[in-house]
Amino acid sequence: MFSAELVNAIPLSDPYKELVEKSFKENNAPKSNRESASYLKEIGADMYTDRDRMFYELLQNADDASSLRGVKVMVQIKDNYLIFTHDGLSFSRQDFRSIVSTANSTKRLDRKKTGYKGIGFKSVFTDSERVYIKTGGFFFLFDKDADLFKDFRAFYRYVNPLYTEEQLQIFFKDNVEYEKEFEGVNHLPWQLLPFWVEGCPSPLLGTSFSRNCNVAIALDMGVAAEKYKETIKGIIQKPRFMLFLRNTQRIQFEDKKWDILSIAKHVDDKTNIVRLKNSFAQNDNEVSYIVREGSEIPVTNEAFKDCDIPMVKECQDAGGQEKWYMYQIIDNLPVPITSIPERIIAADTTSVSYAIMLDETGNVIPITDKTPSLYAYLPMEDRRYLFPFFINADFELSSNRQEAKRVSVWNEYLFYNIGKNIVSWVSSIANPNHSDYLSLLPPSFFTEELEENKTDRLAFQFNRGYKESLVETPFVLNDKLKIVCQDDIVIDESGFAAVVQHQRSVA
Repeated sequence: MFSAELVNAIPLSDPYKELVEKSFKENNAPKSNRESASYLKEIGADMYTDRDRMFYELLQNADDASSLRGVKVMVQIKDNYLIFTHDGLSFSRQDFRSIVSTANSTKRLDRKKTGYKGIGFKSVFTDSERVYIKTGGFFFLFDKDADLFKDFRAFYRYVNPLYTEEQLQIFFKDNVEYEKEFEGVNHLPWQLLPFWVEGCPSPLLGTSFSRNCNVAIALDMGVAAEKYKETIKGIIQKPRFMLFLRNTQRIQFEDKKWDILSIAKHVDDKTNIVRLKNSFAQNDNEVSYIVREGSEIPVTNEAFKDCDIPMVKECQDAGGQEKWYMYQIIDNLPVPITSIPERIIAADTTSVSYAIMLDETGNVIPITDKTPSLYAYLPMEDRRYLFPFFINADFELSSNRQEAKRVSVWNEYLFYNIGKNIVSWVSSIANPNHSDYLSLLPPSFFTEELEENKTDRLAFQFNRGYKESLVETPFVLNDKLKIVCQDDIVIDESGFAAVVQHQRSVA
């Protein structure tokens, strides 16, 4: 047997801990801290007014972190904690940087990513003031009630460790007004200030958080935990929210030790049929959909011009790096559009996909009346524009992320193209096995008139494209099983054709 002894070994510092502590101490200026705190409070109030959005944002980040094998998610409620874990890729250093920033994103130009890790992740602070994150080599905590946030001088001494006492006194003198007005955590961006954690806190021992998983997030929801439990249960009982997630294969919700609710997603690559099955203690329910990539819509200035959409994009060099910008043309002048993600602007195309519901026998059926039908990879609650099937696109969203932004030239472009393509999507499934396929066409046009003599531009653009498509696109399955334009058919309301056909058969 061999043995070895280390002599004069030098212990190495933990690089993950160093990065966490360094990022905390970068928030060392009272002015920028107050501005960041105000900004975070503002986006929190606007973006996440519903509990389901926080859950959706976590799902979206998990879906984006998938490995090649897909991703599986576990959700657990334990006392006041909502625990969210998944087996996707652990956070990289860039991911961590994105989370502790209000601007950086690791998904800036990646078309395969859906969400916006960073801003989207801030949804975890909707109703939680203590958030633990354990992933890879990282283990850190955001804590709104930390004692360090209550004392102006104690905090700024901590984040300026290299200052001498003389330098600190100069610093406090220069920031005397900020100190007088200091309102504790209200003047600090606590959502960007991670504390390093050495070991699993006792309330989380024995939970899914303490198990071996790639990403674990625990939110102390306080009295809101019970409401979140009911919200998540309600979501899982309607598994259509998984339709357009790219990589999520299974979601499990663990309420008690033996009470586990699960959703599984199975994709048949040959038929494009997606089966969503929720398995509960006494109830198994499976719903099937035809899910297809409907159209690759060009994102080019030529396409904008051809569609009569007043919008242009351009690429500029920024220190040797490409930077993409988009503008709306108003009175022949370019007005910057800052709300469209750069990954969308930089791409040559944007994809619109759709999901058509099937009944138990495999026939296509329209979705229930008044069911919100628009997705931005996860469902929205937009009941202004209802379709007979689900449509998914890179819509520009309202501030609460629940609706397509109505005043948006980008959304006008998408709605026009949806109208232009929706007839061909329905036509693609026309066959005798789907005899009711025409019920998937919108039965009427959207109302364009708004109050105060204003026009709903999204409704106008969809109607414009839909009208063109109804005239130009073959979609009617005739008696010879050929798909023709509506101008190529004659509708026999008298029944005379059937009589003639019968007489020929007798002869």
